Amino acid sequence: MTPDSTEKQITLSSEIAHLAIHQYEFDLVKLELLRHWENTTFKLSTNKGNFLLRVHRGVYCTIQDIECEAKIIEYLRSYNDYTYQKPIRNRSGNFVSIGTASGSSKPVSILSWIDYPPIGSHNSDLNVFVKLGQLIAHIHNKLSEWQKPRDFKRPALDANGLTSANGALGYAPFGYSYLDSETANDFQAIHNRLLDIEATIGQNPNVFGLIHGDLHLGNALYDGHSIIPIDLMTWAGDIMFMILPYL
Repeated sequence: MTPDSTEKQITLSSEIAHLAIHQYEFDLVKLELLRHWENTTFKLSTNKGNFLLRVHRGVYCTIQDIECEAKIIEYLRSYNDYTYQKPIRNRSGNFVSIGTASGSSKPVSILSWIDYPPIGSHNSDLNVFVKLGQLIAHIHNKLSEWQKPRDFKRPALDANGLTSANGALGYAPFGYSYLDSETANDFQAIHNRLLDIEATIGQNPNVFGLIHGDLHLGNALYDGHSIIPIDLMTWAGDIMFMILPYL
């Protein structure tokens, strides 16, 4: 990605964001670019406070993906045990709006703004990591009890979801042609090992369920008392977390 193409993408995302904001019950005061990567994120200042606005690239983050994320957050928020960003509905009652500019349309979503530093700024305090583990366990336990909506769908990161031909790391068959034979064989060995482990431990809710698939130190905020997970777009099956000790 060249600097010129990046600048054009950011300009387009900004135009889309400005137009999508009209679909919500607040007035724009300021739109400030935060990050441009998989999605383009902005800090949105309005007459009703600050929000996080995301312009999604629309392939990896489909409308269904974003709606599923919002439903997960709403369910977790109902317990009042931890703080989560609140998904904001537009005037039509939807979590996702479509913004169109320069002939290009992309999904847009808005979340409440949480103004705390990431956990990485507290990484010398080991108790913070204890709290992080407690949060992961809490999310896993609550979501294992959840009666998911009929239209709910997230990728399962089991052997087939990770290393098969159509998986998230699915280099076979096309991608393997770009790898040396040793690396390709390593991927196949991992795939076979995952299949063996799944056959042993199964996929019941105690070992296989929804998790935050990208909970690194930058996606966890700390308010001085508890951990606040953000960027909950990457929810998936968590058999990876349960089998890592076996690999």
